[in-house]
Amino acid sequence: MSTPFLMPVDDYRRDIDIPKGYIQQVAKYLQLQLEKPYDECVQFVLKNIRKDGAFPMRDPVMTRLNKKRPGERVLEEVTFLSHLEDAISSGRILSPSMVIYERPEVEKSPISEWQEDNIAARKASKKEMLRLKNIGDLVQSALKDYDQNARKIRINSVSGMHGSPANPLYMASGHSSLTSLCRAAAGYGNATVERFLAGSRHFHTPDIAKANLLAMLTIEKSQRFLPIIERYNLVYPSVEDTLGMVIRGGEEYWDVTNDALISPIRSMIQGMTDVERAICCYSGDMYHLAKLNPGIVRDILTDLIALDLSDVGEVDPDAELSSLDATDRAYVNSICTDIVKGKDIRDIKTNEPENYLILGKTAKKVKMMLEKYADIIGVLFVPHHLPPTVANLKNVQRRVCLAADTDSSIFTCEHWVQWYCGHLKRGNIEDRIWYLATYMVCQCIAHALAMLSANVGVERAMMFRLAMKNEFGFAEFALTNLAKHYFTTKTVQEGNVYAKMEMEIKGVELRGSTSQKHILQRTEDLMTFILHEIDAGRKLNAGKILRDIAECELETIRSIQKGEYTYLRSANVKPDSKNMVYHDLWQEVFAPKYGRTVEPPYPCVKVTTDLVNKTALKEWLLAIEDKDLAKRMGQWLDRYNRKDLKTILLPTQAIRSSGLPIEIQDAANTRKLAYQINSGFYRILESTGLYLVDRNNYRLIFDFLGLKP
Repeated sequence: MSTPFLMPVDDYRRDIDIPKGYIQQVAKYLQLQLEKPYDECVQFVLKNIRKDGAFPMRDPVMTRLNKKRPGERVLEEVTFLSHLEDAISSGRILSPSMVIYERPEVEKSPISEWQEDNIAARKASKKEMLRLKNIGDLVQSALKDYDQNARKIRINSVSGMHGSPANPLYMASGHSSLTSLCRAAAGYGNATVERFLAGSRHFHTPDIAKANLLAMLTIEKSQRFLPIIERYNLVYPSVEDTLGMVIRGGEEYWDVTNDALISPIRSMIQGMTDVERAICCYSGDMYHLAKLNPGIVRDILTDLIALDLSDVGEVDPDAELSSLDATDRAYVNSICTDIVKGKDIRDIKTNEPENYLILGKTAKKVKMMLEKYADIIGVLFVPHHLPPTVANLKNVQRRVCLAADTDSSIFTCEHWVQWYCGHLKRGNIEDRIWYLATYMVCQCIAHALAMLSANVGVERAMMFRLAMKNEFGFAEFALTNLAKHYFTTKTVQEGNVYAKMEMEIKGVELRGSTSQKHILQRTEDLMTFILHEIDAGRKLNAGKILRDIAECELETIRSIQKGEYTYLRSANVKPDSKNMVYHDLWQEVFAPKYGRTVEPPYPCVKVTTDLVNKTALKEWLLAIEDKDLAKRMGQWLDRYNRKDLKTILLPTQAIRSSGLPIEIQDAANTRKLAYQINSGFYRILESTGLYLVDRNNYRLIFDFLGLKP
């Protein structure tokens, strides 16, 4: 299905002429500040950037390896602009790491052909895996999942082989080119999400803000915007409206109340025409469009959630559904969740022809509404410029992007549910709004990445190959303060609507294998409870949650004080590992009293102690009643030159019958152990906004509730 969010392939063109852009933007800045004619400002800039001008343009010298013929590369010095010109004039590919490659039409790599075959095969396996999973055939689904994952490993292995001189696929520039392109794609994806959904630009310095405004004004053409503004009676942003947009982008980074910093930007905005201020505020930015024009945005969203099919008429559902690409299909299925939930489309076609017809009509309705608003979408949401400073995006202060990786972005659409519905809860209309907001921003990302691909020099047939697909729909998403630690409920995967929500838990502290099974089960039960309460629109009972966690803390401490190891985290001792020191500790110090253990490897339990320095060790040794054991421990500490013993690993088999040695019980830091063992609970509390535990374990949840061990 054609979409107004994307331009025709031939309209995506390379635009990396730096001198031209510099001249235009500096001239535009002078025009805005001095109120001089633009052409006069251009001539002034041209005169002054010459070698004999007041501000000569500097073209830095760079060193590069130039491939003269296969196997022969020559080290040479060229200027940076001449290096760019080599890529531009020849039409060759230019990676973000500045490596120039021959075009595939001239010389195609056999590796790329192998990659294409594997990518296609993986896509087919993954599609079949999702279909089988959706209809409940978990065995065959697992086999297809294994196949797609194996192909993924093969595909990704090429990058590693590029970086290793010991194999025939070695290519020194390959890995850096791939990494830089992936980071650029993820950066532009996240920046597009922030701008479109939250009106948040990455204006991390005042100069960046000015540069981006100038880029928009010199790249975007007023004649594109003026008919749309008049046709839809859009509000012309005032100076204060436009300045507010800039302040929203910069307030997380610099003092936007500092008049010395904000005054030049205000002066620029005052020099803009009404249409130019609209370009700055509305380009790729649904947030500010809705802020100043709530009526038209509400109309667009209402029509695009496709509630009324009465005006669709007769349709051929096969033709309509086959015309959808993956993104369109995911959106249509999400609108029709009551029909496709837990089902395969082919089964719906065979067994439920009425519902299959509704799917076809929904696809046609979405297409009709996109055509209705194609003009405003094609101008406001398909900008000809990219978001600013992708190279610095790792330092961005995010408003809607909850998590991201080198090739992904997880973002929230809750603002749009709140804005449209006036509340935050799950429901048919509410879900459709966040599905729609996701669909729209994913299309905007596809456009941004096509612009990136065009500037890299990708061949036309592959213009949309670089993509950040809409893979998962998370109904609720709980984020913790630890990187890559979150829990969520999945409702949709690549257009397949789950029959039941599935939990996804990420992070070692939430699902770590070293914790005992009953602890992991209790943390998972709490995560499930929280997500389902939120899903049902119910408020959480903080008192009940805290009491349950406090009871876990107290059970942990009481268990350790009894000499039990039920709650202790697991570890292991393997031959020739650094943990062998604990095997020697047991055999030499504790075995004469508590019995010898088997030779490694074997499982252990981990005990955190108060033996943090020499003084603590000395006091502990003096307090041990078994003086023979104390003597052996002292000798062992001297032999290994240990000045502390913060952690002790004890063989599980040896303590299973006798429990924790009394000497270890006396040394155990029960509060810290309670904190470590129950750390998953504290991460879960972070996601709800409750920070009641301090890092030094002076206060745990049971302290907060006034309870005692």
